[in-house]
This record gives sequence, C-alpha cells and structure tokens, in this order.
Amino acid sequence: QEGDKWLYIQATNKETPIQKIHRGENHSITSNSKHVIFAIKPFYKDIKAERVSKRKKSKDKVELAKDSLGIYTFSNDKLIKIPELLSFKLPKENGDYLAYVQEIEKESSDTTKSKKKDTFKQLVLRNLNSKEEVSFPHVDKYRFSDDGTYLVYSIKYEGKKKKANDEENETEDVDTTEVEESHLEGVYVVETKTFKQTAITDKKGAYSRFQFNEDSNLLAFIATHDEEKEEVKDYSIFLYDL
Repeated sequence: QEGDKWLYIQATNKETPIQKIHRGENHSITSNSKHVIFAIKPFYKDIKAERVSKRKKSKDKVELAKDSLGIYTFSNDKLIKIPELLSFKLPKENGDYLAYVQEIEKESSDTTKSKKKDTFKQLVLRNLNSKEEVSFPHVDKYRFSDDGTYLVYSIKYEGKKKKANDEENETEDVDTTEVEESHLEGVYVVETKTFKQTAITDKKGAYSRFQFNEDSNLLAFIATHDEEKEEVKDYSIFLYDL
C-alpha cells in the first residue's frame, strides 16, 4: 500500500489515541512501559523519487533524507525527535537506556564543492530518565546485555581508496583512512550506569555475534584479523570476563 503511515499511541483504558505520529514505524515500548521508541520515515513521495532516480541512473540523483528517531514519554506527554537515524536498540529487561546510531557528517577543510558528503556512524548511549548522553564515533556493531548493565560495541574505520603511483608508474590502491588515537578499532564495553568505557581489544579486525550470559558477567564474540580481501578467513571465538 502506497502512502505515509501513522503510528498511534493509545492507553488501553482510553478510547482515543494519546499521540498520532505521522510516518512513525518500527516502534518498541521500553520494558518499564515509560517510553515508546520508534523511527520516523521520510515522506513517501521522497522515497519514491529516490527509487526512480536510482532506476534511471539519473545524474541529478535524489538524496533521500535519513529516518529520525522518535522518543515519546508517557509521564509528561512529550515527544523528542532526533535526526539522521540509522538504527536503535533497547535492553530486553531494562527501560532506562537507549542506544542509537546516527550518520554524522565529517568536518572538512576541502574547499571544493563536492556533492558527496564524507560521513561516519556515531553510536549514542542515552539515559532515558536523566536525558544524559555519551557518543562513540565510527561504530560498526553494538548490543546491550539483557539487563541493560552493559553496552558492547565495535569500532571500524571505513577506508577510502585512492590511486597512487609506484616506482614503475603503475597504479595501486592506497588506504587513506585517518584513525583517531582515542578511538582505535576494536571492541569496547560501556557500563550504562556510569558511562565508563573499557577496551576489550584495540586490535584491528572484524568483530561480530556479541553475546552476554544471563548474569551479564561474561561476553562472547567472534573475530577475524585477516584482511577483508582474503576469500578464506580464520575466525576465533573470544570470551571475556566482565
């Protein structure tokens, strides 16, 4: 069905909705039933125009706006909107915290009028009660422990390739990724209550399948430190005592 959708928030003991959010989708209610978290999609007409420009491979490509994050709080009937949303997650058994990823545009000294924006993914951990936030740049994957005590995430820099001449005047790909010393690639764990961050490993690699045990005192994940271009990679399972 074409057109913009509506998200209705309604109390079970009332006949009319508390809130109606235009283009609200993919909602989740926090485990303590204090907040509704959802994505706000772009207008359908803009999504359709972007699809058409892709099919036609138009030079005047339509750049689609990202989703926005919606946070509705029942106690004060307030709705907060945060732009440039890529994804969000909630702990299964703790309604006090929210993690979401935004697309952030890098500051650049380039004076040329390039149409292509240089961006990175930024993870934000938000305390839904105090509204305090802490952010972590260049995030790849992330996950809460079920009880919301910890948030684990990995950092991965997206390298840009440019052509450079070697001694024989042949061209080769050169990685021009700029790595921030304070945010090295690897796996990090954050205590949600204090925002304290601990580095599990700062070794470059691909990390996935984060999993906490029921007591949230053990973290397991899979990692490979082989180059991305390798067709066959060696993977290892890591177990960390929190």
